[in-house]
Amino acid sequence: MKHFNHAFLSLLLGGIFAMLMSGCEKELPVYSDPNNRLIFDYSNPADTLKRYSFVYEKATTTTDTLWYKVHTMGFVTPYDRPFQLEQVTYGVSDNAVPGKHYVAFDDPELLKKYYYIPANSAGTTIPIVLKRDASLKSQGFMLVFTIKTTDEFSAGYTNKSFMSIYIADFLAKPSGWKTLSTYYFGEYGVAKHQFLIDTTGDKWDDDFLANELSIEDAAVCDKYYIAYLESVLREALDKLNAEREAQGLGKLKEADGTEVSIPLISL
Repeated sequence: MKHFNHAFLSLLLGGIFAMLMSGCEKELPVYSDPNNRLIFDYSNPADTLKRYSFVYEKATTTTDTLWYKVHTMGFVTPYDRPFQLEQVTYGVSDNAVPGKHYVAFDDPELLKKYYYIPANSAGTTIPIVLKRDASLKSQGFMLVFTIKTTDEFSAGYTNKSFMSIYIADFLAKPSGWKTLSTYYFGEYGVAKHQFLIDTTGDKWDDDFLANELSIEDAAVCDKYYIAYLESVLREALDKLNAEREAQGLGKLKEADGTEVSIPLISL
């Protein structure tokens, strides 16, 4: 009798579960939204802003390209679907100028070769072509852009519909130079930045700080390597200052007179 009751109970519960699952399945709506949307594909919110400076490039470099991934929201189609980008004004006087600071988004070659979603695909990678104008030597300009609404696409999630590029042709504080960067290497300064570049051969930009040093990630950063790097930099700075003083130039300083220094950190 006990075996019968257990078997009967199992059968009853299984039937109820099956009915519940069947009911849930029937309640799920079939996706039928005819609107196709487009978003920028990234995982880290910090990637929405990129800082680019031509100062790291050769004097003969006149253009450079940054690449972005875009992803569709909606159905895949068996044909190519064109899309467009548009600039969003930022501030008053520091908006990047199309044709001057970047290749305009309505450039025929960009539209034809890159700005479309290929057939049977849910995404692609597109170029933003920056231009080296003389005005970038003295001032940085911001390029903010989004997906333009067309017959084929409109922008998707708001937090994944806008990207920004700060364009310059001089050294500036990387956005990744934060608390731990300051702790290990001291306050940021342009003269210090140039010294770091000259000494190590690296750019000390956002990419270097995040991907080579992982400086702001305490769980990943190799503190012993950082300590070694600090010692190399202090030695190089002492040597440079000795050479400068022998030439009557004085120690290396920032434009405001602050002496460039590398902290001595105890692990």
